[in-house]
Amino acid sequence: MTRGARIALAAALGLAVLAVAWGAGRRLARAEERWVEVRREPFVRRLPASGELESADAVIVGCPQIPGMWEFTITSIVDEGVFVDEGDPLLSFDGRRISERLEVKRSELDTSRRELDRTRLELADQIDARRLEVAEARAEKARIERQLDVPAHLAAGLETEKLRLDARLAATRLELATRAVELARRLAAMRLESAERAVAELEREVDRLEKGLARLRVVAERPGYVVHIPDWRGNKPQVGQSVWRGRPLIELADLSRMQVAAEIAEADARWVREGQRAEVRLDAAPERLFTGRVRRLGRLFRTRSRDDPSKVLDAIVDLDEPDPELMRPGMAVSLEILAPTPEPVIEIPEAALHRVDGRETVTVRRRGHAGAESVTVTLAGRWRGTVLVASGLEPGDRVRVATRREAGDGAR
Repeated sequence: MTRGARIALAAALGLAVLAVAWGAGRRLARAEERWVEVRREPFVRRLPASGELESADAVIVGCPQIPGMWEFTITSIVDEGVFVDEGDPLLSFDGRRISERLEVKRSELDTSRRELDRTRLELADQIDARRLEVAEARAEKARIERQLDVPAHLAAGLETEKLRLDARLAATRLELATRAVELARRLAAMRLESAERAVAELEREVDRLEKGLARLRVVAERPGYVVHIPDWRGNKPQVGQSVWRGRPLIELADLSRMQVAAEIAEADARWVREGQRAEVRLDAAPERLFTGRVRRLGRLFRTRSRDDPSKVLDAIVDLDEPDPELMRPGMAVSLEILAPTPEPVIEIPEAALHRVDGRETVTVRRRGHAGAESVTVTLAGRWRGTVLVASGLEPGDRVRVATRREAGDGAR
């Protein structure tokens, strides 16, 4: 083959390769080309959040309310993660101090009761003695009056005058003895009231200590799932630990009513409203999707944790259909809160935008038009790969979405 023939053959092969490449490129471009139909509908922001499960109906159990007792030592505590029935033991506390005080007060009560009985007897004897004095004075007065009751011509003048003086003296003695009885009764009533008050006070103290001793053994008020509540350092209660009165120790959770205690990032919180829907996934079972609704929002932002200074807003999300077999309090969850716009809007992928002479434009195929045209649009906002269009597009339009290759070329 001559040199000219070889050159011609090489040229022909080159043209063939170029033709094949050009055709493949056309087919690839058509395959990557994507058109999206424009719709006017509420735009839903999917706001990510995190949190953990908790029971919406839980009973908190802590130290019993015993007057004068502020510190308690745990002697037994039910295991965490078990179900208990009503009346099952949950906690018990050291009662040595109460027992010792109870023994002292019982001894004082016995002494006071004996003292009260002795006082009753003494006062009864004193009143009887006063009554005897009254009887004796009444008898003496009657005797003298009988002596005076004689005919005048038989009574000697001097003797009669003496009897009259004795009669007046006997009447005075009777009056004084009668007053002494009344005074003795009043004094006896006062002493008895004081002694009975002391006994009643000791009885109340003994009863209070006995009830307090009984309250050191705490039982379940209702059935529930046991969760140990940690303190502010994250330490859960255990046997031998001293705890202060008022600290919550155990939560009895109803697993049929579960909710999510969620934390919403400060940047997303402005879009969240009570009543919005949410989609929830457990970190332990991400394949399961649960739904719920935002029931309550916190009033103030707070720091997420001591190690993370970012600000978050607390929220409570009620679950529509909890799974008591799967869900446990404290399980970590990931959720998305669905925050729709109040009115329908037009949204398109951000990849459909391209800038022409400093203006945002899109390539559009209008309904009823055969070809595509470039249209300038006015934006109402952007949200994570999506833009909201205020003007320039109508429902039913189809916009061209740039491929990754085109987007990359545009970026360059």
